[in-house]
Amino acid sequence: MGIFRRAVDRSEVEAPKEQVPAGVRSIAGVGDRERAVVQGRVTSLTLPTVVATPDLEVELADRTGQLQLIFTGRRAIPGIDCGTTLRVSGRVSSQGTRRVMYNPAYEIVPGREH
Repeated sequence: MGIFRRAVDRSEVEAPKEQVPAGVRSIAGVGDRERAVVQGRVTSLTLPTVVATPDLEVELADRTGQLQLIFTGRRAIPGIDCGTTLRVSGRVSSQGTRRVMYNPAYEIVPGREH
């Protein structure tokens, strides 16, 4: 099975310095099977290339940890790319050492204008 993966250097996606809104939790602070709202930067996008149903995997990271977002049946989502800041909401589950959120509600957080 082939896999297409696009990633960026971790130093390029440090969490933004601006304040996060009330109610947004750190990724490391969310326990297994908890519903949460988290915010971070997209560090990689992965799409299996040889499967019947595609699942877009997005790695989201903040200063405290990483979370895999899995969008079932999607090959791409407009506006989501490496370096994009996302705020997502859903239930976190653990798969071994990997923390996952399936089909989260998401919001693209606009970057600061220069």
